[in-house]
Amino acid sequence: MQVFFFVFAIIALQLVLKAQRLPIIAHLSVSLFVFIILTISSGIIAQLFGARQASVYVFQMTDVSGMGFIYWLVIFGLFLSQGKSFFFRHANTIAVSITLFYLVSYFLIEVTARVFESGLPLVLMTGLELTGWRRVIFISSYLLFALLQWTLQGGMSSFLA
Repeated sequence: MQVFFFVFAIIALQLVLKAQRLPIIAHLSVSLFVFIILTISSGIIAQLFGARQASVYVFQMTDVSGMGFIYWLVIFGLFLSQGKSFFFRHANTIAVSITLFYLVSYFLIEVTARVFESGLPLVLMTGLELTGWRRVIFISSYLLFALLQWTLQGGMSSFLA
């Protein structure tokens, strides 16, 4: 349940910012600032809410490959390149913001992947709303990324075991 706190916080922030009718750059700047603060204070927030992760995770710089960061940074760029009307349509703002939160917290919170996974269906549906070459890049890169992840985790040998 505590992982959803972050998702709910992202959704609430995006609803408030959307109601303000800010330009896209201001919207993203405010989101970025709030996500940095949320990321830095995540350990304290986890303790306040009694999350069991508060005692298990150290909430500091993590040792990760960076492959996921680079991939989702490209996807974030695809989302932004689609334009203002795409960004502000339906739940796209929330999906883009979930991706931004993931990018901001990638190297700092060990549970960031769990938070991102909670919003991943929305991010994937938003990716399918991309048009033209962006949609082709999104679908083909996601399939390639999934195949690469599967291969790195043992591929067929772990599937057959």
